[in-house]
Amino acid sequence: MKYLSTLFRSFVEGNWRLIPFAWRIPAKSVDLEGQTDKLGASGENQLIAKPERATLQKFRYFAVLDFEATCQPGKKRLKPQEIIEFPVMLVDSTTSEVVDVFHEYVRPVVKPSLNRFCINLTGITQKVVSEARTIGPVYDSFLQFVEQHQLSPHNTAIVTCGDWDVKTMWPSQARLSGLKTHPLFNQFINIDKILSKYHMVSGPGMMNLLAACGLQHEGRHHSGIDDVRNIVRCLQFLLKKGTVLELTWTKEQQIPRRQRRQRR
Repeated sequence: MKYLSTLFRSFVEGNWRLIPFAWRIPAKSVDLEGQTDKLGASGENQLIAKPERATLQKFRYFAVLDFEATCQPGKKRLKPQEIIEFPVMLVDSTTSEVVDVFHEYVRPVVKPSLNRFCINLTGITQKVVSEARTIGPVYDSFLQFVEQHQLSPHNTAIVTCGDWDVKTMWPSQARLSGLKTHPLFNQFINIDKILSKYHMVSGPGMMNLLAACGLQHEGRHHSGIDDVRNIVRCLQFLLKKGTVLELTWTKEQQIPRRQRRQRR
C-alpha cells in the first residue's frame, strides 16, 4: 500500500523519476549464452541479470554413474562382461552440489582374473578386485544408498556419458547375477546427447564432452570414479547455463510398437 501511495502521489505531481524502477526478474530459465534483459538504450534502468541457475529441473537429483567392467583388447567385447567398479555421485539439481557418493569395487565371478589390458586401461589391480565383494552385496549396498536418500524415478535421473552403462552393461549384469533391477535403471540421461542438442560437440566420448564444456580432463580416464567426477563437472556446467536436462532413454522405448499398442 505504501508503494501504491507513492506511485499515485508521484503520478499526480508529475514526478515519475521518484518512482523506484529496478526489480528482479523471477527467472524460470535462461538462454545458453547467458544474455540479460535490458530496458532502454542508455542502460540507465537495466533490469537485474537473470540468475544462471534459476531453471527449474524436472528431477531433484541426478545420479551420475560410470561402470567399469572386465574387458579385452580389440573390437570384440569380452563375454560376459562383469562390473568391476560401481561409482555414483548424487547431485542436487537445486544447488548443483554433490550431496553424497557411492563407490565400491566389485569382484568378478565368471572370470575373476583381470587381464593386463583391463588393468592398464582402468587402473584397477587384481588385488583390488580380489579383496572386493561380489556384485550381489555391492548392489544391496547401493539399494540402501537409494533408500537412504529416498530416490525414485520421479525425483531422480541417472546421468551417464553414453548409453552403454544402463542400456547394455547393467541388464547384462543383472541377468548374469539374477538381480532385480531397480526402477531407477529404467530411464537415464545421456549427457552426450544433451550437449549435442545445445552445444557444438565434435563427437561422443569423455574428452569431447569436456571440450564442449570448456573443461580440462582431470584424473585417470577409465577410472570409474574419476570419470564420474568429470561427468559431474559437465553436468554442473549445464545446470549453471540453465539447460533443462531431459531423459534421453526410457525402458518403454525398447518395447516394440506392436506390443505397446496391444498394452494400451
